[in-house]
Order: sequence, then structure tokens, then C-alpha cells
Amino acid sequence: MLEFWRQVNRFLQSEKHCVLALVMRTSGSTPRKKGAQMVISEDHAMGTIGGGIGERQLIHVCQSLLKSGNTHQSLQLALDGEPAVPGMGICGGVMDLALWVIPAGTDLFAQSAAWHAQGKPVTWGLSAERFPFLSKESSVDGLIYPAPPTLLLFGGGHCGRALARITPTMDWHLVVIDDVEACREASNYPPGTGFAGDCSELGELSDPSMAILLTRHFKQDVAILSYLSKQSMDFVGMMGSRQRVGHVLEACREKGVSESFLAGVHAPVGMDIGAETPEEIAISILAQIIAHRHPTS
Repeated sequence: MLEFWRQVNRFLQSEKHCVLALVMRTSGSTPRKKGAQMVISEDHAMGTIGGGIGERQLIHVCQSLLKSGNTHQSLQLALDGEPAVPGMGICGGVMDLALWVIPAGTDLFAQSAAWHAQGKPVTWGLSAERFPFLSKESSVDGLIYPAPPTLLLFGGGHCGRALARITPTMDWHLVVIDDVEACREASNYPPGTGFAGDCSELGELSDPSMAILLTRHFKQDVAILSYLSKQSMDFVGMMGSRQRVGHVLEACREKGVSESFLAGVHAPVGMDIGAETPEEIAISILAQIIAHRHPTS
């Protein structure tokens, strides 16, 4: 949600009203679930509830709401393939949405983006006072957007910067660790990126994190893996030739790093797609992280 909220916030500064469409409930098979968002103006749409004719109907309803002068309404999309709505979809599910007119300059999205950029969860309390489309008797719970996972990027060279350019599309909290100050130049990275000179500045990691080692030195790899072995990690990958990887892992064993941790290190990191350029290598690494986070079997 981070990049989406940033995009919406920038749009709201243009002094245009828009409609926030919130998926409040779903039943059966639907392309998006509770909490999914779209923001629609008279000539622009951001986000998605799954595409197709159902989404086109939502956009039409939101644009009509803007012209009506009303502040809110509800909408139900039945994706059951009924002949009355040809092409609506045959998923079989139902999506209940709440539509709320958002005045230009609203800071809701800026605040939410700021929290997510810091790696914190965001909760929207769905009170009748804040969201007038809800009745006071409504039993709808608040919307919770979990903290984005943290990607620790050890090394701000060509491959590191190429990987960093992709992360805004993934809603990850990025932290770049490099002992060379020029490699931590903020202008080379997405807004909200955190920076550190070495592992000592990171302290103890509170949530499962991901880490990619793209360093210049053998000894740095050993020190970093020793540090990560004591943290809660979801994915650890290291770039390098198979020979270098072997030497690094053996040095870690000599330092007492557990075999169970080392067995889980993805090295050399990245899917084998014949990648050569920094951009291709970044894509191969990203693909491997996604495959790890969303296994198909």
C-alpha cells in the first residue's frame, strides 16, 4: 500500500476531489479481499479491485457520486456471471464496497504512507464519525494493513541500486547498509529508505526480515552472516561466485555460525535466468524472493 498511498497523496495536492473505494467484505471467490482500495477522480483511477467489467462499473459509480453532490454510498459487485450483466465475471463471489468522497488536501494517505515507510503497521478505525457511510450500529472491524517486510540491502553498488529501484513496487521497507558514504546517497534511493554504515547501527531486528548481501569484501560477508544468524530472518541471499560463496560459508562455520542457518542462505542469490546487467540481476533476485515468500506447492 505504501506506493499507492504516496501516489494518492500527491494527487490530492492537485486540489481535486476524488472517491475512495474500500472493499469492506467479500464472500466466495473474489480477485481482491477486505482492505483493497481504489481512488477515483473524474478523469483518473488509482489502485485496483481486480480489473474487468466489475472495476469499470465501480469507476462509473464513483464518478457519478462525484457529480451528485453526495458524500458517500455503498456498492455491491456480484461476480456470478449473471446474463443481466454479461462479462461481469464468473468467479462466483461478492464484493461489498463503501465509497467515500475525499476532499482535496486530506492527510489520511500521507499519514498512512509515513507510518508504512517506517516499517510500521497501519490501522484505519472504521468509525461512523470518520467514515459516514457506516452506521453507528455497524459491526465492521477496522482495516489493518500489516507492517511491510524489511529488506536489508548490504551494498549500495550497481546491483544494489538497481534492486532498490524496484522495491517501491513491492511495498517493502528498504534499509541500505554500506560503509562508503557515497553509496548511501539518498538521491539514489526511493523516498523513505533507511541507511546504516554497518550492522552495529541496526541493532536487534524485531520482525522477520529479508537480507541481500551485495558487498565488496569477503570479511564483510562473514561478519554480516554472523550478525544475521542471530536475527529473525525470512530470507537471506548472497551474491558471488560459487567459489567465493563456499569460502564465505566455511569461514562462517569456523566462527560458529549454525549449520541450520547457513543451509538456508540462498547463494549465489537470484534465479538462473542468464542475468548479466545490474537490472537483470535485480530482477532475478526479486523473482527468487517472491517465489520464496509465495510458494506454489
